[in-house]
Amino acid sequence: MSRRMFAGIFVVVMTLGSVSGAGAAQTPKPEIPASCSIQPVGMLSLLAMLNTLDNARYESPISSVPLSQVVPGTSVSAEDLEFIDFITTELVGCMNSLQVFSAIALLTERFQGRLVFELIEGNGADAVVEQMPILATEATESQGIQAIPIRSAWYSDSGEKSIMAILEPVAADPAAQRSFLVTYVFSIDRWLIDDVRLITGD
Repeated sequence: MSRRMFAGIFVVVMTLGSVSGAGAAQTPKPEIPASCSIQPVGMLSLLAMLNTLDNARYESPISSVPLSQVVPGTSVSAEDLEFIDFITTELVGCMNSLQVFSAIALLTERFQGRLVFELIEGNGADAVVEQMPILATEATESQGIQAIPIRSAWYSDSGEKSIMAILEPVAADPAAQRSFLVTYVFSIDRWLIDDVRLITGD
């Protein structure tokens, strides 16, 4: 084989390798959060909650909201967006690391009230996923829950310090993509998740 022919083959091989590498780089590895630094809520605290719960109020099913009723307001600050993104990522990380009571600590007391009866009966992770469908992904059992992107977020005009945000969990099939309206409420020193509603078509 001549040197010229060998050099030509070498260039082709290197070029194909470069193209293959470029294609691989365009498919990023899924982000599966595993960090969970939140202090778990205690079972005694949940049991004490039973004495104050209004069953009709707290045992509410997951609701939905039409897309036409989702009207963004004033965009949140970069600082608050970072905070709610941290809370959301920690929620996923705690569930992926099976620290269910730490995940529950990221919810308001009102939201915890939806779960308390199920938790006492031992239906931990399943109860949380049922009430928070943003965690119900196709890869939940095999790979873990992927990080949930926050598509937009704005301050609510409800009178309390709260944020409304649109979250879109990663879906393998674009046709199965779902969007959720999530409410965050500021409580004492941090943001907590207060509600999750499926956004539906008109």
